[in-house]
Amino acid sequence: EIEVEGLFHVCEEIIPGRGPRPRYHFVLVDFLAGLPGEDAKITLNQESETFAWFRPEEVHGLEASKNTKEIVEKYLLKRPRDNG
Repeated sequence: EIEVEGLFHVCEEIIPGRGPRPRYHFVLVDFLAGLPGEDAKITLNQESETFAWFRPEEVHGLEASKNTKEIVEKYLLKRPRDNG
């Protein structure tokens, strides 16, 4: 389980096909969320083999989609700053 903070971003990604129709059309809905505690368990679905945690600043050095990098960049610009 996760604790959803709220809706962050909605967009679409269209992968062109060979003809007039797109090969893929994705509607991407991104939420800000966190784990309910340090002992929370991550359960992977059948499409996943592994997972890892990264700081948002690290995403540009990873093999990630253009859309993923754009979402993280938006987060970096809008996230609350720690004034402590």
